[in-house]
Amino acid sequence: PMGRPAAGVIGIKLGKTDRVMAAIVVDEVAAKDDLLIVSENGFGKRTAVAEFNVQRRGGQGVTAMKLTARNGKLASAELVNPEQEVMLMSNDGIVIRTRVAQISRYGRQTQGVAVMRLGNGDRVASMTVLSEQSEEADALVDTLADIENENAAPKTNGRTPKAAKSKR
Repeated sequence: PMGRPAAGVIGIKLGKTDRVMAAIVVDEVAAKDDLLIVSENGFGKRTAVAEFNVQRRGGQGVTAMKLTARNGKLASAELVNPEQEVMLMSNDGIVIRTRVAQISRYGRQTQGVAVMRLGNGDRVASMTVLSEQSEEADALVDTLADIENENAAPKTNGRTPKAAKSKR
């Protein structure tokens, strides 16, 4: 705890080109989960939280993903478990939804595998983890689609439509 005029303490030492892209609280429950990391070129991987060393104030962090020209810079990182789903969105507006369990689990020093196929010049813009309530949302979407389909059907007032007569 510090007083109001205090400037705070340093959390992490950053290099000139480094930036903080995610801050995730890991408690005893989350320590059993994975860190899902996705790069801007659509590559991703899950890594066990246990593989990351605890850092103290002013630490320089640890490598979470090997970055190359192939996979590009990091786009997003989230804490996940295999039962969840994630949605990825690209700059061009392409959206995919996939189960976390389908994304391979690798160590910290790897590049990952293709999670999202992108066109030339397109990049991963964001990633979000879907909650367990997504099944309810799916049911609602299905219900709305059923209602829309019923409204789109031709109205016959319960009668069979008559065939068109030909003039001959």
